[in-house]
Amino acid sequence: MRKFVKVETSESFPQSIPELRELSDKYWKEEILSYILQYYKETDNKIIEDLIQKERLKPKADIEFAIKKHIKNWFRKNKEFGVDKFGFILNDEVGNEGTKKGFYDFKIEHSYWKSYFPFECKNLGTNDLLNEYVFVGTKDRTDGGMYRYFIDKYAANQNFGGLIGFVIHKTERTVIEQLIEKITSVYKSKTIGQLLDEMVIRNSIFNNSNTFNSHHFRQSPIANATEKVVLHHVIMDFVNDA
Repeated sequence: MRKFVKVETSESFPQSIPELRELSDKYWKEEILSYILQYYKETDNKIIEDLIQKERLKPKADIEFAIKKHIKNWFRKNKEFGVDKFGFILNDEVGNEGTKKGFYDFKIEHSYWKSYFPFECKNLGTNDLLNEYVFVGTKDRTDGGMYRYFIDKYAANQNFGGLIGFVIHKTERTVIEQLIEKITSVYKSKTIGQLLDEMVIRNSIFNNSNTFNSHHFRQSPIANATEKVVLHHVIMDFVNDA
């Protein structure tokens, strides 16, 4: 149990359909982010370490997939998140509506919310993994977790998205510091996904130090105009903290 993780879920939730339909994206996002942080708060490192060790014994290990599966199972067992209270729906590997083919790791929806919250998950802890999270630019591949939100691959119809980073390697410097440095370096002057003046907002989700928001420009093919998009980042360190 990580007592230092702060979670803020609503005690009351509108029951009438008209009230639900009037709720803002901010309200819905905060409820969902509360549950994601609740997962991190409750999940001991030992559980994930055992999961990783078990996965590494397989001929084709996929640690990222194994952790994502653990998160999804936690959500599906949480009755308060689902039918008993909030009525959220978790869908995994649902195709994006943009012009480029892409699949979210999972997205969270509600019957009376016109938007949805998509999430991309990435392992972290080495420089190569940081690149996979931020941006990969080679002659054979132009991609990366964040970059997909700027190229009409993810969340094409809305101006926000989420990323969850799993720290699975011991590091001398905190991964979140390395990550913010790389994001700033890559997107400060990059045309696609350029950082706004707000740049990176630390401790953005309920003042938790493992969270930050990054604000960017992207060219919308739908509106044929430059628009703003915010990415909500949650970093889950399963190795370097207790």
